[in-house]
Amino acid sequence: PLAANEPLKPLENVSPRVREVCTPDAKRLCPSHELGSSEMRYCMEAQQRQISRDCQIALEDDGVVPRGHFASLSRR
Repeated sequence: PLAANEPLKPLENVSPRVREVCTPDAKRLCPSHELGSSEMRYCMEAQQRQISRDCQIALEDDGVVPRGHFASLSRR
């Protein structure tokens, strides 16, 4: 999952920046799921290696995932 060691932020607590920057990724990677739904979140977790760098940075900056999370994925 996106934040294996920490609980994920509730969707309503995600910053406007994350919503703005990550919505195109969500629509591209998970088009059959409603934005903000738990299904969308699970889909994005499954597709996390495909998330754009801008969205990755926003997710880390907002604390949705731990800093360095996406860098650790690329080393696996």
